[in-house]
Amino acid sequence: MGPQGPIGPAGGGATLVDHNSVTLGKILSADSYGATIITSTGYMIFIPWDGVLPPAQLWYSEASCQGTAYLNSGDDESVYKIYGKTIVYSGSLASLMVPASVDPDGTSSSGAFATLSIDNPNCQPSGGTNGGWELTPISAAAAGLPDTIATPLSISQ
Repeated sequence: MGPQGPIGPAGGGATLVDHNSVTLGKILSADSYGATIITSTGYMIFIPWDGVLPPAQLWYSEASCQGTAYLNSGDDESVYKIYGKTIVYSGSLASLMVPASVDPDGTSSSGAFATLSIDNPNCQPSGGTNGGWELTPISAAAAGLPDTIATPLSISQ
């Protein structure tokens, strides 16, 4: 591999903007439910048009949806990969969450773990061995997002 070249110009494209004229990020895809964006700090997140982040289906190592959180992969025997800067929302912890570890290729690999509860969409007991990605909290500022997303949202070219 040769030396890294110079930084190129910023790309264009549509951006998602909130009602306070805060740019939330560049739009990767959009549909009738919302938009998936890349924030200014490189994180990927789905934001519904109503600005209310949906809770992800998360397993927890402790009862009452406490302890270590894991994004459900649906399988405890296979290894899956997601973008290492994927953001999900924990309803029980009221927190943005990202993968706790990122592989050298920029992805995060799933694994198997023991759980005692699950957000689905509300907290309930659910013990056993499950699969997914260990998560850690991230602040809105570190994620490149405002503390509050003001609606309505709009697309800016």
